[in-house]
Amino acid sequence: MSRSLLPIIAVADNFPYLPHTKRWKDARSPPTPEVYTPFYLTAEDQADDVPPVGLIRPEVLECMRSLFGDDKEPFKLLSTENDGVDNGICFNDWVVKQGKMGEVINELSVKWRDEGKFPGPLGGQSLHT
Repeated sequence: MSRSLLPIIAVADNFPYLPHTKRWKDARSPPTPEVYTPFYLTAEDQADDVPPVGLIRPEVLECMRSLFGDDKEPFKLLSTENDGVDNGICFNDWVVKQGKMGEVINELSVKWRDEGKFPGPLGGQSLHT
């Protein structure tokens, strides 16, 4: 008899599926009332319906809004649908071409930690007591 971890994974899977993308349109509904914004590496990934590399929570997206705009900023907001839902965000082309994705995320995380934003996840809390 073979054993499988799939039942455990099915219970533990809390990834909120994205019903507004073509690929996951028919998937189950998000398990949370929060609306997550997909994070893609590039705009081409979103256009090609490549699954996002992550999801941005609403409060994080609000903090990131100042980082959208011209091409000098590290991130760009992908087109917005008529209903006002953001289709996603991604790195600006220069970040990907220069291989600075990790550097940009690290700088942003350190900045937010120093500003006291998201104290739980960024506060450096130890799991050891």
